[in-house]
Amino acid sequence: MYHLNGTSGAAQPDRVFNEFRRAQERFMRKHHGAAGLGLFRAVVVIGSVLRIGAFGVLALMAPGKRPARLGLVAQWRRILLWTLGRRGPGLTAGAARGVAEHTPVVGAGPRIAARPEVESPG
Repeated sequence: MYHLNGTSGAAQPDRVFNEFRRAQERFMRKHHGAAGLGLFRAVVVIGSVLRIGAFGVLALMAPGKRPARLGLVAQWRRILLWTLGRRGPGLTAGAARGVAEHTPVVGAGPRIAARPEVESPG
């Protein structure tokens, strides 16, 4: 499997986004504790709000670049909402505490063929 330019996750962009954000928070909690995770979240919220405002203003000022800048607004809005607790599919409230609770996504992972039942002779 090749992971060239994120193509391995292209079929499931929502899952990739959620897993990346969850992994970031898990790393922060593991290495910096609950206070570090809280500070990280605060910085992400502040940074997201500032970026949404800046890209929104820039979108109004340059109509030719409006679609690209509105795309950045949508990206940072998604990050902001996720950080504030709007988690994606497969992540529960435990993720907000830094606990890795995961519900498998239907259709994800390798498929294993079941062995056919063989009746024993006699």
